[in-house]
Amino acid sequence: MKFRVLVSALALGFACAGVRADSSSVATPAPDEAPTQTSAPGLWAAWGGTVEVRWNRDLAGDLGLHVSAPNSALPGLSWRGRDRFELHRGGSLEFHVEHGYFRGFDAGSLTARGGYSIELSNGERIDLSNFRLRRSPDDALILDFVGSDGVAWFYIDRLMYELVDDNRVLSVGAMDMRISKALAERIGRPDVAGWPIADLALTTQVQLSGTGAVPLGSSPHWHGDPAPNGGTYLADLFMQNFQMSYTRCQGCTGPSGTGRVVFTPSSTLKNNVNAGTAQTTIPGQGALGTSTALWTAGIPWNQKFSGNFPPYGNDQHPYLIWNLYRTDAEGRLEQIGRSGVKHAWLTTNGNCLDPSDHDSHILGRGCTDTYGTGNNDTSSDLGPRSEIVPATGVWGRCGSIYDPDCNGSQNSGGNGDYDQRLIVREQQISPSLNTGATYLFESWYLAREDINIYNSMASVTGAPNWSGSQWSPGGGSGYKLGPAVDRWVDPANPGANARSSELINTDGHAKLAVKVKDLGNGSWRYDYVVMNLDYARAVTEGSAPNVRVVSNKGFDRFTVPLPEDAVVSATWFSDGDVDAANDWTVSTSGNQAVWSAPASGNTLDWGTLFSFSLTVNKPPVDSQGDLHVAQAGSPASYALPTLGPSDAAIPDPSATVSPASLDFTVTAGDSADDTLTIGNDGAVGSTLNYSIAEAPTSCGSASDVAWLSVAPVSGSVASGGSSSVTVTANAGALAAGTYSAKLCVATNDPAQASVEVSVSLVVDAPATYTVGGTVSGLGGSGLVLKLNGGNDLPVAANGAFTFPAGLTSGTAYTVTVGTQPSAQTCTVANGSGTIAGSNVTNVSVTCAADTYTLGGSASGLQGGGLVLKNGSTTLAVASDGSFTFPGTLPDGTAYNVSVDTQPTSPAQVCTVANGSGTIHADVTNVAVTCTTDTDTIFENGFDGPLDRR
Repeated sequence: MKFRVLVSALALGFACAGVRADSSSVATPAPDEAPTQTSAPGLWAAWGGTVEVRWNRDLAGDLGLHVSAPNSALPGLSWRGRDRFELHRGGSLEFHVEHGYFRGFDAGSLTARGGYSIELSNGERIDLSNFRLRRSPDDALILDFVGSDGVAWFYIDRLMYELVDDNRVLSVGAMDMRISKALAERIGRPDVAGWPIADLALTTQVQLSGTGAVPLGSSPHWHGDPAPNGGTYLADLFMQNFQMSYTRCQGCTGPSGTGRVVFTPSSTLKNNVNAGTAQTTIPGQGALGTSTALWTAGIPWNQKFSGNFPPYGNDQHPYLIWNLYRTDAEGRLEQIGRSGVKHAWLTTNGNCLDPSDHDSHILGRGCTDTYGTGNNDTSSDLGPRSEIVPATGVWGRCGSIYDPDCNGSQNSGGNGDYDQRLIVREQQISPSLNTGATYLFESWYLAREDINIYNSMASVTGAPNWSGSQWSPGGGSGYKLGPAVDRWVDPANPGANARSSELINTDGHAKLAVKVKDLGNGSWRYDYVVMNLDYARAVTEGSAPNVRVVSNKGFDRFTVPLPEDAVVSATWFSDGDVDAANDWTVSTSGNQAVWSAPASGNTLDWGTLFSFSLTVNKPPVDSQGDLHVAQAGSPASYALPTLGPSDAAIPDPSATVSPASLDFTVTAGDSADDTLTIGNDGAVGSTLNYSIAEAPTSCGSASDVAWLSVAPVSGSVASGGSSSVTVTANAGALAAGTYSAKLCVATNDPAQASVEVSVSLVVDAPATYTVGGTVSGLGGSGLVLKLNGGNDLPVAANGAFTFPAGLTSGTAYTVTVGTQPSAQTCTVANGSGTIAGSNVTNVSVTCAADTYTLGGSASGLQGGGLVLKNGSTTLAVASDGSFTFPGTLPDGTAYNVSVDTQPTSPAQVCTVANGSGTIHADVTNVAVTCTTDTDTIFENGFDGPLDRR
């Protein structure tokens, strides 16, 4: 069976990063021989061939890494500017295929002949000679880049695979190499783990063909093809997600510098999922997440100069661009960075929904594809926007930077590392130089005949910051389909004094958005932006595949009408760069404000936003802006609805104040807030000015009310807007009771010069809570408990107790024993804490009788076996000295110590003194005296001592 291609999809996020270390070193490669079949049945294996590496040496230098020149590399660089290394044939990578799809690596590695060394800033070196590409032990869709020490210093994702040449060659056209956690920690920069620092390519021979291959792309459905039930297949491409990365910087010194910073995205797209019914393609994105095309067409995806293919008879493919926007502290939107065009050349087709409508050069239904950071930063695939007719997706290959002589053969293009990139000056993203600014990154895919360009583009937040040696894009949240300009003014909900309108025709799309700010004192600032999405009145020559784009310019003039008596006090323009020489000039004569492109060019072309502003003494009314097309033709210009300065008298404001009264209920010592809303229902252009005073009884005699305050005390409200005033009632110094006052709102509304708002305050006494618990084991009398050192509470019996004094919430409490009961000792548990809005009932007081020991001392003891006795308790005494009976006796217990067993050997007689009484303290004076009985019969056989004279 013959296959066109077999596609694998490995579009992975940064979350796959991790530290993976191999304790073994790189072994000497085996002789060049084919691997033996050790893999499980059905697995595929590839070995030998070449691997290509292209380092981002600028980024490496920023991180204090010096990457050496390649060692033992093959002569010359690859087409995409990478070093090339031969791969040993002593190892292989095993992978498996299911239903025509690559599903991951299973085992093995490939070893390069040659490599690099990396010198760290501290002089240490990492040896990458004979580096290995090894299947990650943690993830089947990740390759580790392993040094000679066995450590995975990098990992590889965003791999773009295809099996070609009748499945005899596994070709990896691009993959991102990222910094592992191990390297990030080694250089003391854990924050850079996951940063892309190189891109690779791999070509290796398939030696073992397993199972799972199926023919792909056998029945693609192109845009315009008939679909079931009278439908039509239509192209509708979606941007699924993207992330921005810092790539390099030229001459960068930090926030005050003028260096050129490059940012590059990793972008994932997805084809429409519909097959007869409307289903969501991108969740969480509202209407833009679902296509109106009920039948999904395949998207052609052919590498430039690779041949002529259906459906257009050329090398048609999508294009990718990206932009950076800044909204300054004044609320003005600027596009401060824009890339060239990335020419797509392969689709990995992940998660496809149909088996036969796609291959590596057709994006099928539901298929996804990711172009990684390194891929999008490849000079050999980037070109200028001027070569594209954006609304049709046609590339002017003839005369392009890759075919300047139009002979159909690809040239190098001549791009350097700072050509066709998104470049922004440090001063444009410096947090200290742009206080209060916010940023948006935007990424677009352009596909031929795409029915909805807005779901093929998206934006995320940015927060550029300087880490001491390089910039970071920051942000990355708030993913939203659609153009960034729609986040500045939402066409569906523009808000007060704002408007967004759209130009749409066969030449493309453009948007005009405006925000008007009332500056007070009869001045208004009009901030306009014109976003040329994909409009171009293009001039082309020739036919596919050798089309030449002679011109694809957009607009060269923007006009807004002005009233005859308008006074313009300020104007402003931004094209997003720092070159004042190419700025558009403005004229405010002849009852219009006209911004015009310079004779040298700098027209407002596709994918570009220009910003315009004027400050004038006229309020906004419905108006129209005029966009003049740079290329001659009909019509010469387009009028779009917008807001512009009025030629009528400034209308009066109409004040609204709500609510009419404010009622507070506050506990003594506390405070509470409420909101007073002041609105302006006057006609467009009116401005309501207000101020607020306090009065104890009537606005006729305003004066300060100690417990009442408002913020702000004055302000202005544009037509259709409102202002929120915080009203605070503070009962910190008030006793319980009812209080009243007035708020006096003065306005410039002729019909309502003063509005009175009644304020009522009820101050409640603070709530108090009791402290109590239970007493157990109480037998004596006289127990007294204390709360916080006072509040004596006598307790006569077991059971519950409660201190009568209440405490407010937040008060600390401590319960102690003030007086112990007779003959007992009481202890307290759970006795301290803080009142928390409820009674305390868990204090536990446990009482126990006092007990004492019984003992004394023995003297004269010579024999053994002496046993003393008190009641039923006995005590053996072995020698002279002190003794104590085991256990204790409750207070008041009678005791009587006696000799239970007299000692023997020698026989003695022991007597007890002080042996009886009633115990009220430890007894230590019981005296036991022992004597030896010498009047014994027949001692030594005689009655009495033996006379030995």
